[in-house]
Amino acid sequence: MTLMGQKRDPNQPRKRMVWSYTKKNTPKNEQKGGCKARADAPAVSESQKEYNAFMSQFRGLPCAVCGETHWGRYISHGHHLLFKSTHPEHRLNSDNIIPLCPEHHIPFAHGKPTEFMGWLEENLPDRFAWVQENNHHRK
Repeated sequence: MTLMGQKRDPNQPRKRMVWSYTKKNTPKNEQKGGCKARADAPAVSESQKEYNAFMSQFRGLPCAVCGETHWGRYISHGHHLLFKSTHPEHRLNSDNIIPLCPEHHIPFAHGKPTEFMGWLEENLPDRFAWVQENNHHRK
């Protein structure tokens, strides 16, 4: 059985699920929000599945900054020390990942990268040394 009680053909690829939202002032009888299958959504590639499986091992680990796990609605997850866009060769390298909670991932690691690198150098000098050794920009 699938989401709407229809049987899925096992020979066909699964449809990706996406969330849709409606505006607050829409009358109740016209609201259309919720999770729906999108036929036009591309299937997840094998490389994306491999990446998702790799990154899942960092979800829920204690944050390297505050030590909290934040289990519940918001959990800690992996942060790439060397960005995937500039260093794709380290995309699946566990030395390049550090677990961070939502309070420290975007606001601190992405929002204040210089301060974050200072924190990394002071608190995790071996990781900081690894970043320095591998931080070569591609041309």
